Amino acid sequence: MRRLCLALLCMSATVGATEPASHAAQDAVRQMLKDPESARFRSVASTAHVTPRGEKVYVCGEVNAKNSFGGYVGFRHFYAIVSSDGVVADIEPPGVARDHPFFSVREIFCGEGP
Repeated sequence: MRRLCLALLCMSATVGATEPASHAAQDAVRQMLKDPESARFRSVASTAHVTPRGEKVYVCGEVNAKNSFGGYVGFRHFYAIVSSDGVVADIEPPGVARDHPFFSVREIFCGEGP
């Protein structure tokens, strides 16, 4: 784990602070899935914001993964907030309408509609 943290710090110096945050966000999303190894990400974008409590990176995108039957469920939206306090992530619940609170929160952090 220590080597991973050091590698992420080195990467942030060369490719910007949002790249390690993007990887941390994807790892957090993977932990929420039934089959983390099957996760496929697309349209991942991250934006750094400075707040009174320090820097936060908002990471948004889509993830597809296998369910318990071994089939891919289709791409679903996700967002994550990465800061020195850790990572908070959420994935679009299956089968919800576009007026679900998930999309309102995602729009705040991602600045876009579903």
